[in-house]
Amino acid sequence: MSHRPDWAEQRQFLIRLYFGDLDVRDGFIGRAYRDFNRTLHGLRQHADKERMKERAAIRMTALLKELAAMPAPSAGSLQEHFDGWHNDACSMIIRCFADFGTFNYGQAQKWLNMTIKYRWFFGEVDPLNGWFKVAHIPVDDYVLRAAKANGIPIPVRLPWSRWEASAYLRFQACVREYAAQRGMTPLEVEHLWWMGSPKGEIDSKVLS
Repeated sequence: MSHRPDWAEQRQFLIRLYFGDLDVRDGFIGRAYRDFNRTLHGLRQHADKERMKERAAIRMTALLKELAAMPAPSAGSLQEHFDGWHNDACSMIIRCFADFGTFNYGQAQKWLNMTIKYRWFFGEVDPLNGWFKVAHIPVDDYVLRAAKANGIPIPVRLPWSRWEASAYLRFQACVREYAAQRGMTPLEVEHLWWMGSPKGEIDSKVLS
């Protein structure tokens, strides 16, 4: 008997194709690593590259479990708690590459934020859901072009992979303000940028 895959089976196939055969959450971490690792110039030649990557992935898994287990505080302090957790998480990821020596905050945020974004988009039931309204957007070239097209200031003239924490946090605050003015969360705005025009403008019809 022939069987044409239904939508649920198609979705499962696409997720496995893109994220691999690992547990889906580990697959998100591995896929997110590939989204930024081209910026790690010289890591491929490092003798301990696999050990550093594995240590960082294990650390990230533990950090995300920690966030999922953390009771979401009141709305007024939700952003503050997430920002503190995120900064600590990026610092720990950077320390995992101490032997490499050139792993920047901009690279750590991309790995962490893409992992969280994948969980938001593809995770059916995720204990992180209570934090998504205050989650950060992944900073990369596309996002920076979209932000500039929408009048959001870019804090430094450096590639995103070389950003330090101070510039990164200033940018996230500007994106948060832009999103709040439109009654949206930052990740919702970033999603519309990706689904919109090449310049990343948000179509006013989408917001109406």
